[in-house]
Amino acid sequence: MRFLVFLILLYPSLLIGQDFSQRWQGYFSYNNITDLDESENKVYAASENAYFIHDIATQTTETITSIQGLSGDPISKIYHSEAFGLTCVGYENGLLQIVMDNNQNVFTIVDIRDKVSISPENKRINDFFEFEGILYISTDFGIAQYNLENLEFEESFFIGNNGSQIQINQITIAEGKIYAATSVEGIKTADFNNPNLIDFQNWQTEYPGNWNGVLSFSNLVFGLRNNNTINRLENGVASLFESIGSNVTGFNVSGNQLVVTAANQVLAYNTDLNLEAFFN
Repeated sequence: MRFLVFLILLYPSLLIGQDFSQRWQGYFSYNNITDLDESENKVYAASENAYFIHDIATQTTETITSIQGLSGDPISKIYHSEAFGLTCVGYENGLLQIVMDNNQNVFTIVDIRDKVSISPENKRINDFFEFEGILYISTDFGIAQYNLENLEFEESFFIGNNGSQIQINQITIAEGKIYAATSVEGIKTADFNNPNLIDFQNWQTEYPGNWNGVLSFSNLVFGLRNNNTINRLENGVASLFESIGSNVTGFNVSGNQLVVTAANQVLAYNTDLNLEAFFN
């Protein structure tokens, strides 16, 4: 619930509760919140080119901008790793920045942004998924693996037809299988333990259609279609779970809730899949 309450209250708190008049931050946009994530005690909110850390206990908000080392480019995704004590910031142009919790040192990783073989239009970072110390990065060209302990890239997967680049919107891993939601080639799956995931032939389109998201929650897997319906995925069959009446902009797990953010509403389902909270 704290996530949802903060989501509703975020805009006025940012506009009223902060005084930036004496700080070199006047050139940054704080009004348009593009993404949210939370840890046990804090909420991370990305604006267009900066992000905020809201401490739930103290009700204070800290701002991270280019003054601290952010690039100033448009942010597309933010993720906080509790296990490694760092925040991952992804950008529209494929840039990745890592901000350490203990000292706010910023590491800038240009591997995706500067990769010549990938068109500039296909480098956007769409989502982050952490599993066993590896950050799986969903991009407009495919999947990239980033080692959070060593702070270095590992493999990249081009899993479109015939190994082509394809837009990946979200990834999840459940019961030994990795799921990748694509915009045009369905939800592709592979055996997570396969040592050769880099080979596109080891991926299959298990759920056809156009999908904007996929996640695991309450020991089940759910997919978000581009028609704003949420479907339960099991053994190659997609069964309707919920139809959202407006455009879905967020599809995430927050604590013990499945949270769906739409154009004019926020819904939260508990582990029994009952609607626990609704805001509009």
